[in-house]
Amino acid sequence: MSFFNDRLFAVSAIYTEFYDPGLALPPHSLIVNTISDADLCDLALTRAEEIVARSTAPVINRPANVRLTGRIENARRLAAIDGVIAPTTRALAASALLTRRPTWRKTPRVAAKSAGFSKICQRSWVRARWRH
Repeated sequence: MSFFNDRLFAVSAIYTEFYDPGLALPPHSLIVNTISDADLCDLALTRAEEIVARSTAPVINRPANVRLTGRIENARRLAAIDGVIAPTTRALAASALLTRRPTWRKTPRVAAKSAGFSKICQRSWVRARWRH
C-alpha cells in the first residue's frame, strides 16, 4: 500500500498581510486565493498578486480578478446589463453618514438623485470602522 494517493495532500497557507516577500514560496502545484473582499482587503490582494507573480502554478480565483468585484464596480457593471435594475452605489465617508445633516445632501445634483434614498450601511463599513 502506497502512503501517497489522490486523496492525501499537503496544504500550505500563507497569510498575505504577514508574509515576508523575501522568503521563498513553499513547494506547491496550485494556488487557491481565498481573499474575497475587494473593498476591505487591498493590502492582502496586493501581496497575493505579488505571490502569484512569483509562481508558475495555476491559480484559482486570481487576486487581480477579485479587485474587479468591489461593491461600486459590481453595481456599475450590473446596471449596464439590459433588464437589470441595480442601485446607484457611492462611497461616502463615515462622517457623512453620522452627521445630523449629511454632507451628501448639500449637493443639489446628488440631492435630486437621492430623493427617497435610504441609507444602508453595509456590514463592511462596520467591520472597517471597528476592526482595529
